Amino acid sequence: MRSYKNDLKKYIHDLSVSSAHPAGGSCAALSGCLGISLIQMALRYSGAGGDGYLVRLEKIKKDIIGLIDRDGELFERLLRETVAVKKKKLLHTIQEEIMRLANGCGKVAGYARAIEPSIKKTIISDFYAGLKLCEVSLYICVKNLQANQRMFKIDNARKIQRTKKSMEVFKRWG
Repeated sequence: MRSYKNDLKKYIHDLSVSSAHPAGGSCAALSGCLGISLIQMALRYSGAGGDGYLVRLEKIKKDIIGLIDRDGELFERLLRETVAVKKKKLLHTIQEEIMRLANGCGKVAGYARAIEPSIKKTIISDFYAGLKLCEVSLYICVKNLQANQRMFKIDNARKIQRTKKSMEVFKRWG
């Protein structure tokens, strides 16, 4: 069996120190990727292709995995930037990345109902854990959008509402 603890040690350490990277956005992306991976594992273990859901989930995961590093990099640049126009552009990019992550996890929620019946009962807890991790990712997206709204005086009300609406789908699974 392969050991993974050393690969995560630096990330976990860096997360615990006083810096902009990694932080909440990075954790949101990591949580989403972990959730999607658990759902994929449950599908594969159950011997179900999920009518193409494995491929769809992989596409979402590939789209958001880069955000684990990109979020913090963008936020560090934003904090150092002094030119207002450049700062506004960076903030816009950060907002787009948050919504890309939220949209990806929202799609997972939409797929979950169709996937759930094909999951073996012996592994259903992993499927539900995967869904919960995607829900956590959405929660962090909401909190980041709210913080950006307060900190940078931007109107994120519609983005926040849309992301919260995606979270409501997860209530079905508790």
